[in-house]
Amino acid sequence: MDNAPKKLFLVLVCFLVASLLGFSVANGQTSQEGKWQKFALSFTGGLSLIDGGDLNLMAEEARALISNPALADYDLRASWDKVKRLPHFGFEFLYYPSQKFAVSLGLEYESRTNSAHEGPEGFFEVSGEGTISNTEDYLITHEYDVSNYCSYDMIRDTAIALKAYYFIPLDKDFKVFINAGPVFHFAKVHLYYSSVKDETVYTYQKVPTGNPNGYYLVLDGTERTVSLDDRGNETKSSFLGFEGGAGIEARFATNFYAFLAADLRLVKSKNWKGKMMRMSGVGEDVINETFDGQSLYYPWQYIGETAFNFVSIPMDSSAVGRKPNINLSGPVFRVGFKFTF
Repeated sequence: MDNAPKKLFLVLVCFLVASLLGFSVANGQTSQEGKWQKFALSFTGGLSLIDGGDLNLMAEEARALISNPALADYDLRASWDKVKRLPHFGFEFLYYPSQKFAVSLGLEYESRTNSAHEGPEGFFEVSGEGTISNTEDYLITHEYDVSNYCSYDMIRDTAIALKAYYFIPLDKDFKVFINAGPVFHFAKVHLYYSSVKDETVYTYQKVPTGNPNGYYLVLDGTERTVSLDDRGNETKSSFLGFEGGAGIEARFATNFYAFLAADLRLVKSKNWKGKMMRMSGVGEDVINETFDGQSLYYPWQYIGETAFNFVSIPMDSSAVGRKPNINLSGPVFRVGFKFTF
């Protein structure tokens, strides 16, 4: 799963090199005095490194629970990977009112998916035992094992960018440039959670020994149940952000340029709405429910009195939490080519 962005980047680099060689062979030596072209189309690919916000805070908190001294009586295991990279694609239409200045309207697309066969990013398991009831005649105890899984099924961002470019010539074929502008984002996040609880309840009868307050325990019965709680969240949000950066471009033919760029994206959203599909029950007695509304960052489960939080649409309005901060900010590294006309 983590190799996909690397493979994508390698393919883009190979494609760019092949394009440059093709244009070099076809056009030979470029002229020193190229005609000023007022329009251009550019195509880019690369990688976006994101902060993640609460998507990665879930991972940090899950791992921190293992070393929490307040939970020393529980058997805790956790493995939770952060989401750090998104493949990036872009398309821009540029207008040059002068040779050093351009404005652009662009479309940017970033997406990662996680199919079922790749497994979840997050795993958290807790085992424990305790007393359910202790009366004069009976003692009821239980042992349980709860396995929790989280999968970032889809993180997708489609954006419309309006940018200004300023070019600084280095010589006849090379320029450096800076760019900046607002970007409007349309993002979707699909999160899937699965929780399975395997619990065995033991009922003991207290048999008096004849001594004051003395008794011995006789196992009266056991009951094992396996319950599940699966929740699929599909949420979306639209929000305004900002991007700015710099790069260098080289002319390889009269109307053909290749470039490298690094941008910094500043964008995050707390307003995520959608639906949550829940399947829960014990054994074959399973029910399906759908809930609509605003996502929250709130407790998924409690381990003792310690909350284990997640990003999800709650089942009712009484849930206590906060709006999730899903942060797509971070550097974007791009490689691309441009045609002028």
